[in-house]
Amino acid sequence: MPGAEVPAASRAFIDATNRADSDAFVDAFTDDAHLYDYGREFSGHDGVRDWNRTDNIG
Repeated sequence: MPGAEVPAASRAFIDATNRADSDAFVDAFTDDAHLYDYGREFSGHDGVRDWNRTDNIG
């Protein structure tokens, strides 16, 4: 959608993924983040980092 604004937190997630910057990707989440992906749950920065390694940037 032209002109749509993406919230800063979402923009950080997208930009880090596009740059393949795993550290910035993890930093886009809070320390107590909970990520749910098709019935799987990942918690905190360690969980987000694991999900990123297998399902996002690699």
